[in-house]
Amino acid sequence: MSSSKENIGMMEPSDYVGIGKIPAEAQVNVKDTGWSEHDKSTMRANGFDGVDMVEAWYS
Repeated sequence: MSSSKENIGMMEPSDYVGIGKIPAEAQVNVKDTGWSEHDKSTMRANGFDGVDMVEAWYS
C-alpha cells in the first residue's frame, strides 16, 4: 500500500481490466472490499476516505 494518497498515481484507460459488471444503481462501499481493519485505519491516517478506498480496491 502507498504511504500517501499522492503516491497512487493515475492509470490510463487502456490499463484497466474488466472482471465483471456492477449494475449502475449498485451502491458499493468500503465493506464490499477486502481491506483489513488495519489497512483501512492506515489508509484513513494517510488521507483516504471511503471513496478512495473503494477506488483503490477496484483499480
